[in-house]
Amino acid sequence: MWTSLKSWGDAFVSSTFTDTALRYDTTFYYAVSGYNADGFISVSSAITAANMTLPLPSSYTVVYATSAANIAAPLPAPSLAQVVLAIPAGGVADGYLALSTSAASAPVEIPVSGLNEATAKLRNASLVTGSVIELHLYDIYGEPAGLTDTARITMTYADANDDDLVDGTSPLAPAGTLNLFSLDTGALVWNQQPDTVVSTTAKTAYSDIEHLSFYSLISVTEPDAFTGAALSTTSLQWSWPTEAGVDGYRLYTSSSAGYIVLPSSANLYIDTGLAVNKPYTRWLKGYLGGSP
Repeated sequence: MWTSLKSWGDAFVSSTFTDTALRYDTTFYYAVSGYNADGFISVSSAITAANMTLPLPSSYTVVYATSAANIAAPLPAPSLAQVVLAIPAGGVADGYLALSTSAASAPVEIPVSGLNEATAKLRNASLVTGSVIELHLYDIYGEPAGLTDTARITMTYADANDDDLVDGTSPLAPAGTLNLFSLDTGALVWNQQPDTVVSTTAKTAYSDIEHLSFYSLISVTEPDAFTGAALSTTSLQWSWPTEAGVDGYRLYTSSSAGYIVLPSSANLYIDTGLAVNKPYTRWLKGYLGGSP
């Protein structure tokens, strides 16, 4: 079925046409026809042509709504081995997934200075060199898209002598302190994923994610007490030592009713979008039992 792209009147003002939002690596057919003043087609001037769009970039992977996908890429030694993004069937619409492992030096969405600013704000935490990745999803026409179901990021770290310390980190990071973080690209703050699972047997750390962005592996050390530290003029990080035996934490604030529920593995929380030069107060309470 032919789709009209230009009307006969356009011929008086334009002799070129650029088509956009096309699929990668696909042949498209076009017909150019001349019309007389009465609007009748001049068959003798009809032309048909075919052209193919550029092939899919090597960093892109085709994904389908009906199929699960496991996309793996190597991460640099000596601290890391690889990253795997696992997407369940139905987790995305048909399209293209871009996974970049060079995001620390060549990010797409924000400049390098933005990443460096976010990393400099880390408190009681150290980013594992080489672990920054950037994820983007595009529909079949190249427009940005998002996940429709939870996906999983798994990073494999290096521990050649099985001492539960990550090779190449300085100071050496205990494997049990590893957590996956996602980047808030607006506030330029690394936020801890709430459910990172570390396996010292498989030498992996994984977390389930609901959106695509920048992710990194960060070693988090526990402070001696509940503390707050300014990360920027509009953000604060609250940190605390984890408490054995609790089922989770309630984080309260003096500025509003209610509380934030955090898992027992959490030992920090970052507030963003705060007012400039204004004091804030929070307090933390562990709870027992299945309900927070």
